[in-house]
Amino acid sequence: LYLIAGVRFDNLRTHSIPSDAWGSRPFIPESSIVKTNPRISAAYIARKGDSDSLAGGTRIHGSFGTGIRPPDGFELAFTDNPKLKPEKSISFDAGIEQSFFSNRAVVDFTYFFNRFEDQIVTLGGSLQNLSRYTSDNLKNSRAQGFELSFRVNPLQSLEFGGQYTFLDTTVLALDGSSLANAPYQVGQELLRRPRHSAGYNIAWRHKRLTLSTNAYIRGAVLDAEPAWGNPFYTNKGYIRADAGISYRLPKGVEIYGRLNNFLDRKYEESLGYPALRRNFMAGMRFTI
Repeated sequence: LYLIAGVRFDNLRTHSIPSDAWGSRPFIPESSIVKTNPRISAAYIARKGDSDSLAGGTRIHGSFGTGIRPPDGFELAFTDNPKLKPEKSISFDAGIEQSFFSNRAVVDFTYFFNRFEDQIVTLGGSLQNLSRYTSDNLKNSRAQGFELSFRVNPLQSLEFGGQYTFLDTTVLALDGSSLANAPYQVGQELLRRPRHSAGYNIAWRHKRLTLSTNAYIRGAVLDAEPAWGNPFYTNKGYIRADAGISYRLPKGVEIYGRLNNFLDRKYEESLGYPALRRNFMAGMRFTI
């Protein structure tokens, strides 16, 4: 049994903010907030590997922790709330890892859950009565799913692996209301969070030569108009595949080259920001 525990202390200090010229923001005095965020992870070796059997070692693992995101400069500049708090996240995951054939093959399955609370939201319209301020820590959301990954070494010189992630995200109701802030709706998926994503990586090594390829496969996501953030659109999925080659020379010198997006796919990770088409890079590494 392996246990790792830690704790992080943050002292968030904000200088006083003067009132603006339009009278919409009053003078906000300086503030200091202390936040404590614990984290613990555990792993239990349920079965040690046996070189003579098909099934190798079995490892059960999990972790729990909390985190924060302090208000950024934009959120502090456009609020009349002197008690704006950091946003808070609570995360949990648990899974099992199983090896086979003397650790030549490893499969891992992990379930994860994330809850986001005290998110900062700007209020207006029918939601103004939820707070006396123009913005407050009232928003909530959730993300959960599972990850499946594997790694196989059929030969000493060959390794390939892959991973798949299923992600279910949800916009939750604001504190004190059954609604979400416009233009969002309760039950809507979060922006730019793919429900399905996957990838692979393959590497072959022969003496000083290494050939490799990897790819990231992303399903369609909900995205926003890039200039105004509304209305919403569907950003279609894409495949980004790369390939590389490297060769180790004597005395710690290595030359390498990489062909990125070799399928020459046209895609945008976020709407309005086109990614590079097929491109190439080369270089040298020196190990001293």
